[in-house]
Amino acid sequence: NVPTSQSNDEISEKENQNEMTESELKTLLKKNNSNAKTAYMCAADYVAENESKGIVYEDTISKKYFEFAATTGLELEGAVPTSEGDLWLYNKLSENGITSGSVFVGMCELDGVSTFFVQIKTSDNDKVIGQYPDSTPLEDAYNVTWGEYHSVSK
Repeated sequence: NVPTSQSNDEISEKENQNEMTESELKTLLKKNNSNAKTAYMCAADYVAENESKGIVYEDTISKKYFEFAATTGLELEGAVPTSEGDLWLYNKLSENGITSGSVFVGMCELDGVSTFFVQIKTSDNDKVIGQYPDSTPLEDAYNVTWGEYHSVSK
């Protein structure tokens, strides 16, 4: 969780008006990518827990377990989620100091292997989306679509 001296609302407002300096953009992207990695590790723990119960990860990364995180995105502020996966992720992120923004957990294919990815953003209006694996690079900061894996050229 990368700290910032500005509130999420201040950052979001600047971002929406495309008034962010390159330094502010780098800071926000670093924060969102770092938080996406943390969220990914939390989701991976949940996937492993379910696999130990005989539930394959493709079933875990679904609306059945992640009611919001796997569909529109899980809001980290407000009402505590009720689905098992959403609640696990919500609690684990809270334990790691990530208590605002939205997180998305989805399926993708990497190097021909089916796997999952995580995206995180500061607010609903946030255009700068952090992702893991394949963190969003600075040059793609405004080109990631929420809920769709963004392939990063290597």
